[in-house]
Amino acid sequence: MGSSAAQRRSFPHRANPAGPPPRVCDAGYEPFEPSILDLPILTRSAELLNLLLQDGTVDLDLASSVVSLDAGLAFMVLQLANRDRGTGDVAIWQLPMAIVAGGQQRILRSLNRAPRIETALGPRIGAHLLQLSVRAVVRGAIAQVVAVQLGGVNLRQAFLGGLLFELPGMVQMTAGSRSLALQRVLRTALDESLPPELATVIADGSAERERPRTSLAAAIVLADAFSEHALGKSSPGNGKLDDWAQWQCGQAGNAGQWHRLTDRCFQLARWVAANVQTIAPWEFAAKVGRNSDWE
Repeated sequence: MGSSAAQRRSFPHRANPAGPPPRVCDAGYEPFEPSILDLPILTRSAELLNLLLQDGTVDLDLASSVVSLDAGLAFMVLQLANRDRGTGDVAIWQLPMAIVAGGQQRILRSLNRAPRIETALGPRIGAHLLQLSVRAVVRGAIAQVVAVQLGGVNLRQAFLGGLLFELPGMVQMTAGSRSLALQRVLRTALDESLPPELATVIADGSAERERPRTSLAAAIVLADAFSEHALGKSSPGNGKLDDWAQWQCGQAGNAGQWHRLTDRCFQLARWVAANVQTIAPWEFAAKVGRNSDWE
């Protein structure tokens, strides 16, 4: 999530670069933007980020904390940040850097265009999307804790992977009959916007659940299993967590350590679910980042 030291960045006000002419839309003329996959975002996230980006000097820690609690918004920013990435260039995945690379004005335009979870698709689908949004943050927070236990995993990348692991589910929920086509679009967007390992884990979630190929993948899919259990989406007796524990204990410590980790993850999941929509994003990110203040 955000770094401990406050970061502020001045965004220069530049004229629009040369390019294709403006597109005509219902609201009038709209500056040309590269095509990105627009997924629904939370109204609170949109309003807070819009406010933070109005100033020419942006507090990147505050802005990143807002983005990190909204899977659709995070993916939007990452797509914009990597829009000009060439073959062989390293993907920008750290959120503070992505906000800078995405560009203040581009992010604002995309932010104002993006559909809102609460209103875009009606109350029933909106309620389901809100649940997915909460579960994404729960999974991200747990993935950080599991990554510490496994070792050799970047904690911020584990959080981001846990957050974005929800993207295929969001596409399926919002696309209806176009789901299959948009899943292919999503896979392309993932490959263009994330490091290869992270894109593969998110796109191939079913295969990774069977036997993850890397420690990062293990942290994310374990966090997914923990979050499903903790939020009551799976039965404690389904054997999934026991199988995972048996396989992981040989790599991550003895059975006692693993069961203590399991208890800790369940406690964290319930705390995140209860507080992610009520605590200010920067306060929430600080508590989860310190990994103990939420207890």
